[in-house]
This record gives sequence, structure tokens and C-alpha cells, in this order.
Amino acid sequence: MPRSARTALAVAAALLATAPATTPASAASCSIRATLKAPNHSPRANKDWWVTVTASPRIRTHAKYQFLFNDRVVSTQYVLYDRNYAFTGHFRDPLKFPKRATGLPLTLRVVLTNRCGTRNLDWKVKVRP
Repeated sequence: MPRSARTALAVAAALLATAPATTPASAASCSIRATLKAPNHSPRANKDWWVTVTASPRIRTHAKYQFLFNDRVVSTQYVLYDRNYAFTGHFRDPLKFPKRATGLPLTLRVVLTNRCGTRNLDWKVKVRP
């Protein structure tokens, strides 16, 4: 390799090593802390089952639901039927499980996304008739 090419490579490597991270400082310095509360792990089919989600820091956060069976996503639903539902701090929402879910071991996953990243909150459920 010619000397000028080696020099250019060394300079490029030195610049890359000292380049700042491309992640904004605000995203690097925060993380999503969140809780999911529900009345129990056995909701009744076709009845309102209220969940409450709280997230901090109190910044605009998007939420959606995923339902898992055997660790595979079988359905994605949206909070209050809004694809772009966003909240600050907390929200409360009634879920209704269909009768066909009775007896199945499911996992409710609330997926939270904001400028700090993504956080999944899981809650095991078994629907009763």
C-alpha cells in the first residue's frame, strides 16, 4: 500500500475514534421508567378490565398493546383505538378480551416509545368465561 494511502487511512481512523456519538445527549441521558397496573391476572371475557400505565420522565410517550401467545405476537391493538396515541405521565384504558381467548395463557405487552427509547411492560393473563 502506498505511503499516502496509509497516511489517509490513519487520519480517517483517528477522526472516527474521536468523533462524537451520533446519539443526542438528551436521549443518552434518559431512560424510560414505567409501571403497568391491572386488577388481576384473570380478566373476564367481554367485560371491561382496566389497566393503568405510568411512565417517566414526563415526556410525550406513544403506547400500543401487543398480545402474545407462546412468546409470539398474535395481535397488536391500540390504546383507545388510536394508532398514534400519545400521553404524558399516565393513562387508563379499559380492555376487553374476546370469548375465544378464554382459557389461553396470554401475555399483555404494553409497548412504550419516546425519545429515550422503547420499553415493554408484560403482564401474564388467563381469560375466564
